[in-house]
Amino acid sequence: PLPTDELTMRHTRTPYGKAPRPDLPDPGSVFDHLLPDLQEYGNGFAWACCPFHDDRNPSLCVNLTSGWYKCQSSHCGAHGSNIVSFVGALYGFDYQEARKHLEEHYD
Repeated sequence: PLPTDELTMRHTRTPYGKAPRPDLPDPGSVFDHLLPDLQEYGNGFAWACCPFHDDRNPSLCVNLTSGWYKCQSSHCGAHGSNIVSFVGALYGFDYQEARKHLEEHYD
């Protein structure tokens, strides 16, 4: 049986049924810190203005549990499968540099 408590579910499974990575910080807290206009929608997803292009309307969709992200703007197309790839793309880091940044700046 799956847990019914929403908070417990957020930290046990993503909407796609995959367990979150215990060796990485909580993607929701990282997105919250890096995307000041982040708006949650209660289903594990949130929207924000995309930091990869000049954006006035939220076009970046993120999954707060898995770290998945995708910009819905037709001229940007930024996307990735986890919080490491987001931090790497945002700061221009390779995978190892992004992991190190996450370890140093987030619990």
